[in-house]
Amino acid sequence: MTVARTASLEEAFGLLKQHENAIALVQNSIHRVERDIFGELHAETRNMSCALESALEERKINVAGITIPENTGAITPHSLITQRDKVKSVIGKTISEYTTQSSVRECLETIHYRLSGGATEKLDILCSAVLSDQ
Repeated sequence: MTVARTASLEEAFGLLKQHENAIALVQNSIHRVERDIFGELHAETRNMSCALESALEERKINVAGITIPENTGAITPHSLITQRDKVKSVIGKTISEYTTQSSVRECLETIHYRLSGGATEKLDILCSAVLSDQ
């Protein structure tokens, strides 16, 4: 059985946590619609990172030792889309390292699928709203 390298799993987890932290920083917007969207995105991303954390612990990987990249610069809907795309790409690469099914691979596939869903559409709508206000 071929499994993903620990470094790939750690990179995926670190980027997912970075994305979760970025959303947490902007979820308390003064605008109700933004607050609602960011609140939903944060809850969804938090659920994904908790699921991945459990999968890593199943592989005996100490998540406390994983480096989580810091968010630098302004956090905008566009930067969140960029982060989300990067997380999705790294998770896709990590999935490709598996040649057989496992609970960790299933977790990664679920997260990859969820990153492809409606959350990105919501961020696109926020991007459009920001641009139309300028």
